[in-house]
Amino acid sequence: MKKELFVFKPCKTNVAFQANFEDVEFDLKSIKEILIKEGYKIELLLNDLIIAKKEHTLNVFKNGKIIIRNKNEKESREIIKRIYKKIK
Repeated sequence: MKKELFVFKPCKTNVAFQANFEDVEFDLKSIKEILIKEGYKIELLLNDLIIAKKEHTLNVFKNGKIIIRNKNEKESREIIKRIYKKIK
């Protein structure tokens, strides 16, 4: 089994999942453009956080953390993998 590049776990609310990428600092301006191309609407862009919406909400933090508000774990994991492939 291939080891994932991130720690994936449900959030305490059970309506979101969190992925923590170790030793990563995201370039949020570049990620903003990638998310727009993926069909996301950027709700908020700060120095250390992007909030983007599509069918779900993504919170992307500069420190390598992504939170996705979506109840489906498998779908959430796949979305995060797809986004990460484009931003690394």
